[in-house]
Amino acid sequence: MYHQIANPISMRASGNEVAAQDLYGLGVRLGIYLQAIGMCLSVIRLQANSFKITCSGLMVAILVCWTRLVVEKEISPAEAFLIILLTSVLSYPALSSILCPNALVGESLGIITTCVANIWHGIALIVFWAVLYNKLPALGTPNKVFLFASWRMDGGFRIFALIFSVINFNVIMSTVAMSAILLRMSFLNWMYETNDSLGYKWTRRFEGGARISAAGSIIPIVIFIVSIEMDIKANDLTPTQQLSQPGQAIPLAIGAITFLDCFLALVGTPNDDDGLEWVKDKIHDISLRW
Repeated sequence: MYHQIANPISMRASGNEVAAQDLYGLGVRLGIYLQAIGMCLSVIRLQANSFKITCSGLMVAILVCWTRLVVEKEISPAEAFLIILLTSVLSYPALSSILCPNALVGESLGIITTCVANIWHGIALIVFWAVLYNKLPALGTPNKVFLFASWRMDGGFRIFALIFSVINFNVIMSTVAMSAILLRMSFLNWMYETNDSLGYKWTRRFEGGARISAAGSIIPIVIFIVSIEMDIKANDLTPTQQLSQPGQAIPLAIGAITFLDCFLALVGTPNDDDGLEWVKDKIHDISLRW
């Protein structure tokens, strides 16, 4: 007589087994956190080549799985929102890297994919708070969301979240409109083999904007990370913790290596001191006006 060892995934108290293992397992989450923060640090040094296609590609892959689970109603509202938050974490370095004029040559596909991924993400967020929050099966979860406090999804917090989702979508569409200019810049840079199609003045403005955007993005990323981890606890979700599994080890290793590479780029010798001086001068001018 022998005792069979139970699979920890099958002993899950609530939620979808596939999503808990493949979409928001511990290794997946840590990998995304490290990669997003690391890329934002690297954008501060204007080193953002391939960031757009990397982040937006991951967003599209996650959203494809999310959409299938939602359409087939195989995921709880708590998990659906948690996965949307994960894609939000990835959207910040992608959007910040768009502003880097020296990372435009050969990046047309990355710009287009970033636009598609963020539009998809924005629509998913609106549809979730408008319809899906009470249409998906609970799967044993209390359907709570954490943002500085624990809230019920079907309470007054939903109105605030829906308004925020609409505002967020308008910001995304403004970014998409600006991307048409960026695509033209990318084409001109490729045609003339240069990174200065904007001219010195506007190039410095875009570089300063990219640095400020990347530095500012770290704050909402940290807020989303805390919200994701608290959502998991509040909804009694038990995602896989086994980092030795390939599905967890691979994204974790990629995220850790990306973070280390980007951190070294931040603390290393800057490529362009003039860009940093531009930001300092702008901050100094604003302080003098006040």
